[in-house]
Amino acid sequence: MLALRHIMANHKSLAERFWAKVNKGGPNECWLWTGGLASDGYGRVWDGKKNTTAHRYAYELTYGPIAPGMCACHHCDVRLCANPAHIFIGTRKDNVQDAVWKGRMATGDKHGSHTHPEAVARGSNVWSTRLNEDIVRGIRIMHRKGVSVSAMARRYHVSHSAIGDVVRYVTWKHVAEETTDDH
Repeated sequence: MLALRHIMANHKSLAERFWAKVNKGGPNECWLWTGGLASDGYGRVWDGKKNTTAHRYAYELTYGPIAPGMCACHHCDVRLCANPAHIFIGTRKDNVQDAVWKGRMATGDKHGSHTHPEAVARGSNVWSTRLNEDIVRGIRIMHRKGVSVSAMARRYHVSHSAIGDVVRYVTWKHVAEETTDDH
């Protein structure tokens, strides 16, 4: 019984210390966390067992534990907000979909792979590739000459589908054909 009182007193002091670092406004306003931050811009707090996000801890103090694997998501999209009324529980998919609906996640032509294609690793710049631009040109030439996909897959230690994607220009699209002027 004495140990339980000590745990409860410690829990209360953790909660008091937490709320002391929250700049509370009105019930509909964002309550900004003024304590430590992680590199991602979210508030970080020690919950007595582990480091967690400030908004998640605020939710748990107010409403109770969050199921494992679930996310504490912001209605307001303010990373430092710890107002429990601004937080809802959802899956990772819910959180991503919320970001898409609110226009916070670039998709389509606004995605970074379209706006900065030079930043996307292609071809032999991809760390895991077994092929390079010269090999790809050779695969396409061999395919036109009738060499089987299976034989090329064995030769280059890649899958049949990898070779098929190369010859159909599904992958390695940036590798242009060598042209010769044999007039």
